[in-house]
Amino acid sequence: MDLINPLVLIPALLVTTTLYYTLPESCRRPYLLLLSLVFLASITLQATFFLLAINLLNYAAGLLLERKPKQIRLRTFFILLNGLVLVLPRYFNLIHFSGLPFPIHYLIPLGIAFITLQNIGYLLDVSHGVMSAEHNLINFLLYTCFFAKLSAGPIEAARRFLPQLKQYPCIFSTVLQKTSKAKACLRYNDVSINRSLC
Repeated sequence: MDLINPLVLIPALLVTTTLYYTLPESCRRPYLLLLSLVFLASITLQATFFLLAINLLNYAAGLLLERKPKQIRLRTFFILLNGLVLVLPRYFNLIHFSGLPFPIHYLIPLGIAFITLQNIGYLLDVSHGVMSAEHNLINFLLYTCFFAKLSAGPIEAARRFLPQLKQYPCIFSTVLQKTSKAKACLRYNDVSINRSLC
C-alpha cells in the first residue's frame, strides 16, 4: 500500500479518523496502536516484529529498573543494548555477510533512531525516579510506535507523552458532550418560551 500517494492517504485518513471517533473510548488506544503497526508493516513487515521485540524488551527493562532504581550496571546494560540495536544493523550491513538469507537492512524499522533515543530517555527517567514505569503495555507501545511521529519525530519524552494518554479524554467527545448539553438547554428554553406564549 502506497501511503505517500494522496489518493490513498486522504481517504485512508478520513476512514480511520471516522472509525476512531465512533469507537468507545476504551478501544481507541488499542486502535491507534493497531494503526501504527499497520503503518509500519506497510513499509516492511520484518521491521514490525523487530520493533515489537525491542519495545517489549524496553517495557520489561522499565519495570525492572523501577523496582531496582539504584542498579547502575543494570541501567547501563539496557542503555548499551539499545545503542547496539541502533549501531549493529548498520555495521552488519556494511560487511555484507553472504550467509544471511536476506539483507539486514530489512530488519531496521523506520525511525529506529527516534525510537531508540525515546527508549533510552524512558529508561533514564524511570531509573532516576523522574517518572514511574508504564505498567500498561498498550500505552507503552503507543508511546514508542505512534505512527504520527514514527517517521519524522519529534523525540518525545515519556514523562510528557504517557500522562496525556491517561489525563485527556478525547477532545472531540468532550465537544460533543458540551454540544448535546447546549442543545438540551436550548430545547428546554424553547419549551418554556412556547409555554409562556400560550
